[in-house]
Amino acid sequence: MVSWNWPGFEGKDIQVKCIPISDGQALLNKKLIGEQATTEEQQFKATFALPYAPGVIRAAGVTDEKK
Repeated sequence: MVSWNWPGFEGKDIQVKCIPISDGQALLNKKLIGEQATTEEQQFKATFALPYAPGVIRAAGVTDEKK
């Protein structure tokens, strides 16, 4: 979980990368923004373009529908 505050970027997409070792989810202010399957070929990286909004961003790994 990371708190991010970038005044002036409201509404602009920001690229976020996470390495969850399983399928990845991105959440912004507790709202699911996206899900992405990861593979060894991708080095288990999930990349999301998120619309910036002040608050808290969180990445989660999901295996068999469990975080």
